Amino acid sequence: MPRGTNYKKLMLRRDKKLCERYYYWFEVKRLRYDDVLKTLSEDEFFISEQRIVQIIRNNNEYIDRLFAADIKSQLKLF
Repeated sequence: MPRGTNYKKLMLRRDKKLCERYYYWFEVKRLRYDDVLKTLSEDEFFISEQRIVQIIRNNNEYIDRLFAADIKSQLKLF
C-alpha cells in the first residue's frame, strides 16, 4: 500500500512532538528514563520503546536544544 504525500511530514511532526514530550516527562516531571519510555510508548504514542529510543537518538540535536533553552513554561500539554 503506497503511503500518502503527507507521510513524511506527519512522521517529522510526530517525532518532534515525541521529543518535546520526552523532555517534559524527563526534565519537568523528573521521571526515570525507563518510566518515560514506558509512558511515551503505552500512554501517548503507541509505538514500541525501541522505536522511541531510535527517534530520540535521531533527533538528539533537537533534544539538546530543548534542554539548553530550558523551555519548561513554553510546552503545551496534550
